[in-house]
Amino acid sequence: MTNLFKISSAFNKDKELTQKAHRLLWICLAVSLVTAAIQFFGPLAARQYLDQISTANILTACAIILGSFLSVGLLQLLFLLYKYKSGVHIKASMLGTLITRILTMRYDALIAKEPTYLLDRSGECVNNLFDYYTETLPDLFRTLITLAACYAAAFLIHWPLAVIFTLVLLVQVFGYRGLNQKLGTMSVKLSKIASRKFTILSSLLGNVDFLKQLPDRSAVAKFVYDKDREEKQVEADINIYAGKVSIIFDNLLSILSNGVYVYIPIALMLGWLDLGDSVYLALVSGLFMPAAKRMVGVQLNMKALYAANDFLSQDLAPNLEEENKGMSLAGPVTDISMDINNFSIDKKLLVQNGKAHIESGNIVKVAGQTGCGKSTLMKALVGFRPVDKVTLDGQALDTLSKASIRSHILYIPQQAPIFSGTVADNITLGLTPPMSVDQLAKRLKGTVFEKYVSDAYGLSTAIVENGANLSGGDRQKISLAKVEVFDWDVLILDEATSAMDAETEDRMLGYICQKAKERRAIVFIISHSSTIDAFCSKEILIQDRHLECLPLDPCPERQPLEEM
Repeated sequence: MTNLFKISSAFNKDKELTQKAHRLLWICLAVSLVTAAIQFFGPLAARQYLDQISTANILTACAIILGSFLSVGLLQLLFLLYKYKSGVHIKASMLGTLITRILTMRYDALIAKEPTYLLDRSGECVNNLFDYYTETLPDLFRTLITLAACYAAAFLIHWPLAVIFTLVLLVQVFGYRGLNQKLGTMSVKLSKIASRKFTILSSLLGNVDFLKQLPDRSAVAKFVYDKDREEKQVEADINIYAGKVSIIFDNLLSILSNGVYVYIPIALMLGWLDLGDSVYLALVSGLFMPAAKRMVGVQLNMKALYAANDFLSQDLAPNLEEENKGMSLAGPVTDISMDINNFSIDKKLLVQNGKAHIESGNIVKVAGQTGCGKSTLMKALVGFRPVDKVTLDGQALDTLSKASIRSHILYIPQQAPIFSGTVADNITLGLTPPMSVDQLAKRLKGTVFEKYVSDAYGLSTAIVENGANLSGGDRQKISLAKVEVFDWDVLILDEATSAMDAETEDRMLGYICQKAKERRAIVFIISHSSTIDAFCSKEILIQDRHLECLPLDPCPERQPLEEM
């Protein structure tokens, strides 16, 4: 229990994640206290009417007992409705906080852990924490109060019954301690395997076009079977282990429970108890024994905390970057300088040496063979990767805060990030404050994106999973529309037009480059195509681990763009 209390304390200190659940927790604890009080004092109030036997007294005592149990049931029903209605907001807030933390992870750690795996574990963590605050902790509180009150009543009225209660408590404390610890470890393992399986199968089913064409899918079924069997085996091991231990201790508790119910009438017949005390102790025993068994469930439920704690403390906490640590850029980025020596990622040397100087208004082509480090270098500008001797407006990149850097740079990758939602959602997600569809339509009006995005698809059109109802070029057009709604001084296009036809690419790049020149911004275009040379004033070439910056002469006749 000591480890569990340490974990619980850590959760309570994490106010950003759990603060909204604390209010609900206090309400849960209050309901638990009132419930326990009604269950205990109801029979106590009825007891006085049994000191003198009469029909009226018996009916009154029964009415009090029945009323107390009905009151408890009504209170629990009302609270159940409140809990789950409040839970909608609380769980959504928790998940939002965890997703934000995932996006705050170091880039390499985020890629290595895999976003789908982290998302699945986040959902599980939210459910575990919500159940902990609304069920496990209140149940533990109510159970401890009930056990203590019943034990005190038994000890004061008839101490031999308290001895039997003591044996029950000893079985609970010592019998389930080892079980709980082992189940916690096994639960962490199961959580990781289940999330890994979900990640793999999600990726697998993302290849719909390839899988659907297979005439024989038995190999796919075998692959799924192998991944699922591993999870189910661990799940079975947990159930078998917990079942074996539970059977032993449940039987011990049943023996002690039956012993209590046999002992009370014997004590009454022998004159050790009067009728009022025997009825009251029978009711107290009826509360004590279920509470003792409920303690088993509480301890078993707390095993989920191990999995939640493992995710927060092992997967997330060590990999978070301090995005606000460092200096802030004073104004728009107008100058980027590189004097690179030994730029490496994962012990792979990408650029041994090279210099480049980029000024506002420059359109820069970034070229080189596949795998030479073009994208990695550009990601370093956004703070995704570490790089030395790169400055923005004379300030070393590694001295600037990640938040400040990213507020000035917009990076659009080749694999256009499309999610299930509307076209407008995919363009505006991340804007603060949010932009409505009407506002977006006005922003895109008169731009190249009005023809190629607004008119072509409709901003309210739904996009299915992974953008499966769009072509690769369509996805890139929608992704590129972000340049109209986000503020940027530096734009990085990482082969962001590679899936478009030549005419569309020409119009898109022509419009974006003209826009950049008008606002004196900087644009980097990663591409293997020589056609983009016409838009660029400089070229960063990475070849044989050497970086050099070369001048280019853009074709003036392609800029500004002709009529959209």
